[in-house]
Amino acid sequence: MVRSNRRIGRRAGWASGWRAAARGAGLVAVVAALFVAHGCGKKGNPLPPLRTIPQPVRNLTVEQRGDQLVLRFSYPATTTAGEKLSGLSSVEVYEVSRPVPITDLQPRPTPTPSPAPSPAAGAPTAAPGATPAPGATPAPGAPTSAAAKPAPSAAPNEEDDEDEEEATPTPTPGTPVAPVPGATPAPGATPAPGAAPGTTAAPSPSPSPHPSPTATPYRAPQEPLYQGEAKPMTPSGGTVVMAPTQQNLPPDSPAPLSLPTVQPNEFTGRAKTVVKLTGAELESAIEGGQVVIKLPLPPEPAPTPTPTPKPTPTPSPSASPAPSPTPPPQMVTLHVYSVRTTAQGGETSAYSNLAYLVPRPTPPAPSALVVEPRAHDVRLTWKSTADGITGFAVYRRPAASRSYGPAIATVGKDAREYVDASAQYGQRYIYTVTALGQTELHIESGLGEEREVDYEDRFPPAPPENLVALAQQGNITLVWKASVDTDTVGYHVYRRDPGQEWRRLDSAPITDLRYVDTGLTPGVRFRYRLTAVDNAGNEGPPTPEAEAVAK
Repeated sequence: MVRSNRRIGRRAGWASGWRAAARGAGLVAVVAALFVAHGCGKKGNPLPPLRTIPQPVRNLTVEQRGDQLVLRFSYPATTTAGEKLSGLSSVEVYEVSRPVPITDLQPRPTPTPSPAPSPAAGAPTAAPGATPAPGATPAPGAPTSAAAKPAPSAAPNEEDDEDEEEATPTPTPGTPVAPVPGATPAPGATPAPGAAPGTTAAPSPSPSPHPSPTATPYRAPQEPLYQGEAKPMTPSGGTVVMAPTQQNLPPDSPAPLSLPTVQPNEFTGRAKTVVKLTGAELESAIEGGQVVIKLPLPPEPAPTPTPTPKPTPTPSPSASPAPSPTPPPQMVTLHVYSVRTTAQGGETSAYSNLAYLVPRPTPPAPSALVVEPRAHDVRLTWKSTADGITGFAVYRRPAASRSYGPAIATVGKDAREYVDASAQYGQRYIYTVTALGQTELHIESGLGEEREVDYEDRFPPAPPENLVALAQQGNITLVWKASVDTDTVGYHVYRRDPGQEWRRLDSAPITDLRYVDTGLTPGVRFRYRLTAVDNAGNEGPPTPEAEAVAK
């Protein structure tokens, strides 16, 4: 009995311990869960907001149009972080100008290599492999035989001697050369004046028949701009510089110019603000996804007066005349432009690419502009007799637009007409033409006469071809070939009965190339003709008549 009670007591103690352990484990689990939950919900330091910096402009262009400068670039659409840009609050135009010699703006001729010396007429030529006699001088241009070479002196390394012999240039006949100490003169070799006995002249390198051209300033690449655009160069500092480029030039344009360039650090250090557009001014400059800024032509600095030369005293008969002083080169001003944009509520972008211009006198604009709308295009003609013209630029804008975009075409200096095949029916256009004074930097006259045209489809299509009337039992079948105009939508069929007027047989244009006329009186002669109709409802002229007698 006692043992039983002891066992029951031990079991009760074990159960009580287990329950306490379970309660302790549950408490630990709850506390751990609380710690985990607290750790998961802890917030770190707040991330800074994305900076609203517009992407820098990369397609800035500048052109001279009469007494105006026209700067043009695409409206920035994204930020540097790739986010959509909500808008711009301002645009700033910067400029650096410096004088440059006008000779730097002339086409650079290609260096012409000098011809190689030819042997004198009648001079004997040594046979290949023949050994010249001692003291004989080979004819200029004659090949040098292997026996005529001086014997190499002994050297510890034979391979080194071979390398030195190969690297030694061939001496030019008749040219005195410096002696090489310790060398044995070859038979017939003439030592240089003042050479020590026992020395021979070291051969001098022969002059290259192709002299190396001198270094020239940067030449603008011949590739179209925006519509093409220049290839950017990214120098140190992160500023993108775009080299000067040519426009879409006419076929008879002169050679490209050599232009000096401005480095990014020079530009940022010297740039001055020309204009800052905000508010309504900025809104008026934005059109069609582009920003167009028109500025007055910068004034040219006054030329430096040339000092009056002092009278030179008359030299004595024995004295040689003094050389006349070389006049200084004519200087022109190179203008370099860049823009920076500022986002609404954001920051300012980096500098854009650099656009170059040297203002020059411009030719007068063309006159007597005539714009003729035609069935498939618009034809322009004009007159111009001015000198110094390198081509013409044709501009077109919608009548509702405030300004012209890039030229739709550039033609040669001898052209006096242009056909605009890209005009669309239903549009009102305004055309003008300018004269180009310099195509490389796009210097042109002011806008010429403007002509507005309402390009509506008032042009009827051509008639169908080869109309044939085939008489069959109880009907007459008409067949034909389609009109050559692609906007034709159908055809009208006309019939003329004996003693009657022409009348149309269909209620709507026939889209097929075949028509059957039924219910005809046998033995009666009927005449037919067709017209074509386009999608604007214009009806063209009729075809020649076709006739048949009903059966």
